[in-house]
Amino acid sequence: MHLLAVVCLFAGWRSRGRIQLPWLWLLADLIVLKVTSPWRAASVSGFLEACALISVAVGLASARVPVRSVLVLPLVAIFLGAVFGLAEQWLPVGWGDATRPAGFFATRVTAAALMVAALPLNWLLLRRRHAVLFVGTVAIECAFLFSTRTRAAWVAAALVLAAMVALLPRSRRPLLAGLVLAGALAALTPGPLLRWASPTPYADSLADIGTLRVGDRLAVWREALALTATHPWGRGAGTFEASFAAATSSLPKSLDEVRIESPHNEGIRLAYELGVPGLVLLVMALWARGRRVGPARRMVLLSLAGLAVCSMTGKTFVEPPTAALAAVLLGVATRPRMRGRSSRPWLWGSLAAAMLALAVVVDAPACSASRALASAKRLAAQGDVRVALEMATPSLGANNDLGAWLWAIDVMSAAGDRRRCRQTCAQALGTFPEHPALLLRQSRCGTGG
Repeated sequence: MHLLAVVCLFAGWRSRGRIQLPWLWLLADLIVLKVTSPWRAASVSGFLEACALISVAVGLASARVPVRSVLVLPLVAIFLGAVFGLAEQWLPVGWGDATRPAGFFATRVTAAALMVAALPLNWLLLRRRHAVLFVGTVAIECAFLFSTRTRAAWVAAALVLAAMVALLPRSRRPLLAGLVLAGALAALTPGPLLRWASPTPYADSLADIGTLRVGDRLAVWREALALTATHPWGRGAGTFEASFAAATSSLPKSLDEVRIESPHNEGIRLAYELGVPGLVLLVMALWARGRRVGPARRMVLLSLAGLAVCSMTGKTFVEPPTAALAAVLLGVATRPRMRGRSSRPWLWGSLAAAMLALAVVVDAPACSASRALASAKRLAAQGDVRVALEMATPSLGANNDLGAWLWAIDVMSAAGDRRRCRQTCAQALGTFPEHPALLLRQSRCGTGG
């Protein structure tokens, strides 16, 4: 993500663009919240990702790169992911998980959100001379989206397609043709390799939409909104997991062992982390474009709206693929009509140098630690617990990931190493203070040594 930010900032500098002030103010707000946050250690990765996403938007908002050139690679990747996601349901491709169709993306929820965002963007790329390709692309992506059983994405896709039909009267025929073909392809799903637990998976998902079933998320949303009202200035980017666990008091006890990484509602998360000032600055950045909204920009905004609907029950702006696409679309959507006096070169250079330094100083050690942890998990699965723990322990701090700490603690507890278990719990609580999952494991470590 940081390297993408460097590339976008360089493009903005080469175009001699002017950085919009709301973006700079938002960066400053993030830094202030980071410095003043009591959860600084736990929020490093979230803070850096937020800065990188803003830098991507800033660079593309000022760059003179054509919109089609910016979007062609993401759209090709999304289309290929949809093709692979359908193929893995029928063919033993040996890569991916056919029981949870995600293509080559991280999760089926991420894949579904990308399909929704791609629908209006395909019109930008293929609307004139490639009607047949547009029909086929819409059909394949909609069919794969249907097979993911992602309820929020189903709703978002329906709203986006309805808006496209209303806004693009000349493109209704190819769009409707694509939907008819998508229905035919969707009838072939789930494939023989797609094994859902329910015998009627699609009917169950539709029933969940009809009853608005969200499970324990409703309790998390209520608690997060209550805490946001008591601290409207925000707690800092990336602090939700640590600060929410320390502050919450009224969640069901059944959630004590669950990692509540996110409220699974990005609007609530942004309000919780950025506070009122951050949200105001984000809205100012969106409305500071100073340009009439034409058909192309309507499609970009419609794609962003589709991601926003998906984010109402997911982690759309946290997962790297969808977060990066949202940042790119924000940059394209906020390009000003009139290019005033360009920002000073030292400002562009400072932002690019900071992102490059983060990529070298932070990302490289984090990637090394992630590889070490993955190797340790493989060794533990093979039964070599002692070597696995020796390999994983040095990488726990570099990962800054609660999941890694919990895995190590559980392995130590299962192996009967209570002394190391207590020590690791104490170290983890230094980064994630008062986290219920850690406190519960600490109590289970006992007093023996």
